[in-house]
Amino acid sequence: MARIGKVGVTVTLARHEIQSPDDPVRGTVSLRFFATNPSQGLLFGPLQLAVVLRGRMSLQVAENRTSHAYIWFYETCDLFRKTYQLFDGPFRAVSKEAPQQLSFETHFPHSTGLSQLPPSFSTRFQADAVRQAGKHQGMASIEYSLHVEASMPGIDVEVANETQAITIQYEQASRSVDSLTSREVAQVLRVQSYALLPEQERPNGLIDRTRAVLRNVPKPLYAFTVTCSKIPTAIAVGQAFQIEIRVQTDVEATTATQIPEITVGTCKVFLISRTELYATNQKGVDSPRLDNSTTVGSVEGREDITGQFTKEKDFTKTLRFDAFATDIPSSFHTSKLSRSYRIRLDLQFVVAEQVVDLKKEVLVRMLPRLPPVYQADECPPAGPSRAREDGTLPAYEDHRRSIFTSL
Repeated sequence: MARIGKVGVTVTLARHEIQSPDDPVRGTVSLRFFATNPSQGLLFGPLQLAVVLRGRMSLQVAENRTSHAYIWFYETCDLFRKTYQLFDGPFRAVSKEAPQQLSFETHFPHSTGLSQLPPSFSTRFQADAVRQAGKHQGMASIEYSLHVEASMPGIDVEVANETQAITIQYEQASRSVDSLTSREVAQVLRVQSYALLPEQERPNGLIDRTRAVLRNVPKPLYAFTVTCSKIPTAIAVGQAFQIEIRVQTDVEATTATQIPEITVGTCKVFLISRTELYATNQKGVDSPRLDNSTTVGSVEGREDITGQFTKEKDFTKTLRFDAFATDIPSSFHTSKLSRSYRIRLDLQFVVAEQVVDLKKEVLVRMLPRLPPVYQADECPPAGPSRAREDGTLPAYEDHRRSIFTSL
């Protein structure tokens, strides 16, 4: 401890919810003086106090050259560093008195070297490097934090920051998906079965079926096109969605003389994430590019699944899906780290006693969760909130007069 004593500095945030670009970062800095010598319990001098909001991206790639040897690539860079000068002036404190508090408000920058700040993110995985054999390890993180820088120049006092950097969870601005476009995919499915014959012509029992096979009696073919439409191009985290399914007979490819009933067996949608990254070491050498895909969620269709496709409904069903039960970062892209998503449609159709599958993957952009209406807590304006009854620290001249008047 310095000769005069120590000034302990702590910082607390007003809220700990996920921050978006337009949300103010509010909090309070508390300062408390502890004198080394009780007889010298008054501290007065210049105080410089700043709040620093920072974003950093860290990348690590371990390249597996042999079964026991790895070559590591480390890279850390600042996405931004924003300093808010909270106080620069005279500071007066009495030893062990209640802390003096100064409130602050700062914001994430609207623009940086990136077109848009990526969300808070952390991952670790093993993957095959693109165009390179062998297993590799990839690690990446995007962290946002806030800390305080304080000093009393020219004063023999220790200014101790008693609060480590506070991590802030950041997410991109939410947006409505109602106005976004949708896409559709289609696939032709085929069923070949004796069950497609008229009932009186169908071979019944094992003997009849065996005879039909030995006589090389062809099985009728039924072909139909499945069109999946209104597939969202973007989904907000926590948001339900729906897809329309329409079936249509492929007349040219079909040899069956009657159209069979078509029903949906199972209907699932899987959400698959894809992380791509690489790092550059201090010598300017790039690591292998890693690519890792993981299934991060799945939902089953509900409502309007049972029953056959009917002409009255234009052979169309609307399949509704609950939101994926997972909290994930939204899609983002930087020059060395990106996170993208795709959904895989996994549908089964029951036709003529047979089950046929449709599997399709389409890209989807995951958007931030749509937040509930949030009422921010009242927070006093930036500046000291306790020093005198009017909430201001005294100027040098005012304090000198008070000292001389009391002598």
